[in-house]
Amino acid sequence: MTDCDNFTQPSAISHFIRPSRTDSVVVKNQYFDKHPIQPYIQSGKGKLDFKRIYFKILPNNETIQRKWISYSTETCCLYCSACMAYGSLKILGAMESKFIIGYEANIKVNKSLYQDIERHENSKTHEESISTAIRFKLNNDIENVINRDVMTKRALEVENRRKVLERLIDIIIFIGRQGIPYRGKFEGAYSLNNDKRNHGNFLELVMLISKYDNVLQQHLNTSIQLSEKNKSKKGRGSLVTFLSKHFINDNILVPIRQEIQNIIVKEIKECQKFSIMIDSTQDVSVMDQLAICVSGLALFELLKKELKRVGLPLNDIVACSFDGASNMKGIYNGLQ
Repeated sequence: MTDCDNFTQPSAISHFIRPSRTDSVVVKNQYFDKHPIQPYIQSGKGKLDFKRIYFKILPNNETIQRKWISYSTETCCLYCSACMAYGSLKILGAMESKFIIGYEANIKVNKSLYQDIERHENSKTHEESISTAIRFKLNNDIENVINRDVMTKRALEVENRRKVLERLIDIIIFIGRQGIPYRGKFEGAYSLNNDKRNHGNFLELVMLISKYDNVLQQHLNTSIQLSEKNKSKKGRGSLVTFLSKHFINDNILVPIRQEIQNIIVKEIKECQKFSIMIDSTQDVSVMDQLAICVSGLALFELLKKELKRVGLPLNDIVACSFDGASNMKGIYNGLQ
């Protein structure tokens, strides 16, 4: 019976397949992380002293573990995991170290086994491999720390922006319920530090609430500073303040409008039958924009198209309500 028959911890042969010279650092690190593999094998008279193999006694009698050495119970060989993973390329014709190709752990065959372990441990090639392993592992750990810090910072930024958006959406909902206009004349973020100007209901409410809310106050101050730096540039670049008319219209008002419309359409479909009421809108010069731009027949096509888009059939209309204009109530060329 050999020493290989007296092990209590198996070692997978795949863990001793050496990485290729062209493999990435990640692959080599993954290989090195599987080691040391040091199964305990009972030692006795005429057998290997694995404690002497796995541990080194320093001059001060302190014992340290040789983490670079691994033992395969399948091949009954000793291996240097550091040299296998990070060893430098040998000159053509030069022989590889026995601890790379597998050092036969047989004291009868290799009588200088313990001395060979020490010689390899003190060799320049082994020391270079250990230095490379430490450097790669240290860089990997530093990278993980940096990535973790970046991800933590990113998560805090995302959470803060969500809080800002919650407050802005509440302001917009308030304005909509009150039926007051959003817009103002001076809407640039850089102009918000001038409280003598009227910035419109939306921005004025943002400024008012920011006096009592730290989240909104910090965001507003940052937006003003960044906008001040970019106001001389063409366009806003990558600056996102959540306060511009484009952002509010495209990312908040349009989705809110769509959601309201979906709810109305759902309620109409549940009722099955519905009536319509259409009127034109005049601008500040008392000019009827719809009557001038769209004829009565075109109004019908527009209505039919819009009802089709939201999924409401014309046949379910049970009543109509219009003003007295001919393009609305005309039975031949009007909407009716």
